[in-house]
Amino acid sequence: MKHIDPQSPVSFRANVTRLPQKGLPVVIEADAAQRAALAEEHGLISVESYRAELLVASWKRNGVKISGRIEADITQACIVTLEPVEAHIDEPVEALLLPEDSKLGRQGFDGGGEILLDAEGPDSPETFSGDTIDVGALAEQY
Repeated sequence: MKHIDPQSPVSFRANVTRLPQKGLPVVIEADAAQRAALAEEHGLISVESYRAELLVASWKRNGVKISGRIEADITQACIVTLEPVEAHIDEPVEALLLPEDSKLGRQGFDGGGEILLDAEGPDSPETFSGDTIDVGALAEQY
C-alpha cells in the first residue's frame, strides 16, 4: 500500500478516539471538482463517478478496522492505441491500523529484526499517529 497522501481529493478525517460501539459509517461521494482531481492525480482521462461506503470500527485494544467498498467509473487511455477505455471499479476495502506505539504492530518481527510475512495471510496492520485517520485517502488507494 502506498503512503497515504494527506492532500487526497476525497480526504475525510475520522476521529478514532471515541468510535461508536457499532462503528462510524462514512460515505464519500466525489463531486465534479474532486473527480477531476482524482483523474489528474492518477493519470486518467476522467473519473465519471466515485463512491466509498466505509465503516470505521474499533479493533483490538487501540486499533482501528476500516471496511467497506469503493465503486468508481473511470476512463483511461489504452496503453497501445491511446483510445479512451471505460472501466468500472468495484473493490472491497479492508484495512487494519494500529497506533504507531502499539506493541501489536511489532509482533511480525523476529528476534533478528526481520519481518515475518505469511503470503496467504491477511496484510499486516498499518500504523497511524494522532487521533484521526484520513479514511478517504486510504480508500482512494484501493
